[in-house]
Amino acid sequence: MKIDKNTTNTALNESFIGAFPYLKLGFYKKSHDHFHGSKKKDEITEKVSLGSLNPDMVEGIVEWKGEMSVDALETYLEEVFGLHVQVFRKSGDIWLQTSVTDHWTLNEQNSHAADNEQYASK
Repeated sequence: MKIDKNTTNTALNESFIGAFPYLKLGFYKKSHDHFHGSKKKDEITEKVSLGSLNPDMVEGIVEWKGEMSVDALETYLEEVFGLHVQVFRKSGDIWLQTSVTDHWTLNEQNSHAADNEQYASK
């Protein structure tokens, strides 16, 4: 996905969900340490442009690679685009920050959530 300052956090998240339907991105005002969660008070819940999150953001391409770890994706989005994101995994009716399992790949996270969804629906 090509992104620039006018791309919205919602559009980026929708692209991510298209690749990983049991995961989503949360956007935050501040960064978080590796393998730690982000604070709810820093969450950005409204639709905003990526340029408003980082006025110095450069245009670029984001590829959703299933073999990439959550930590690597979060680090990439922060280092390249200055975006503070947290990956969430669906678990029943709630969304969990993946901080404890940030070493898992995006495919592993998505598959784990899909398996839980199938088990819960039986």
